[in-house]
Order: sequence, then C-alpha cells, then structure tokens
Amino acid sequence: MDESAEAAAETPIPAPRGKRFLNLIVDLLGFYVFLTGVLMAIEATAPNFMERWKTEQGLAIATNLAIFFLYYVGNEALTLRSPGKWVTRTRVVDFGGGVPSFSQIAIRTLLRQLPLEWLPIFAGDGTGASGLPLHDRWSGTVVVEIPKRD
Repeated sequence: MDESAEAAAETPIPAPRGKRFLNLIVDLLGFYVFLTGVLMAIEATAPNFMERWKTEQGLAIATNLAIFFLYYVGNEALTLRSPGKWVTRTRVVDFGGGVPSFSQIAIRTLLRQLPLEWLPIFAGDGTGASGLPLHDRWSGTVVVEIPKRD
C-alpha cells in the first residue's frame, strides 16, 4: 500500500449530519436533565441559591456554563462519548483517528459556546473539514461512527 492510501485509510470519516443533529437533540435534553439535577442538589445544600440564581444574571450564566462544561468534558474525557453519541453509536477522535487529549476535549466544549458555531456543518458535503462544526475543526477533533462488529 502506498503512503497516500495508508493516509486515507487512517483519516477518520466524519459521522453523517443526521447523526450529528440527533447527537445535538439528545445532548440538549441530557444537559437540561443534568442541569436540573445539579441545581436541585445545589439548592438542597445551599438554601436560597435558586433565588439568587433567578435574579443575578451573572451567577446564572456562570453556573450554567460551569455545569455545561462539566456535562460535556465529564462525558467525553471519560468515555469519548456524550449521551447523544451513545444513542447514535458515534465517538470523538482526533484528526489522526486517535484518542483526543483532555485539552482538545476542553477546547471543543468551550467552543460550543460560540453562537452559531455549528453552521459550517451545512457547508460542503459534510464529510470534509469544511463541513465540520467549529468545535471540531478548531479543537482538532471529529465525531465518527463506531463500526458495527460482525
């Protein structure tokens, strides 16, 4: 096998757009369930927290961002998969097809906070770098399908 064929065999193929969209929907639902659970636990241990959370916008934003970060980094750093990726049989890999570093997972999670960062997924045919959302492209990661075993 020549070098270009070997490189093509090692290059991860991004998961289809439909699976990525389903990941987003499942993960949004999962995040809101997780957020609710964490806020209930905080309220149980810190009385009046929810009153402050409802009235102090900065506290609400910081709390939500911290919980969002915990949801994604916790899932993807430990298992390379969020709940949405478990449903669609996909996972996160680096551009070489290997396990992404913790910093890559953290960066991809932070980039998810950018407004409309997912729009590039509609560019191109969805299989190349032009079709990757910014949280994939800028963190050097990609979501791929997990092959079915025979």
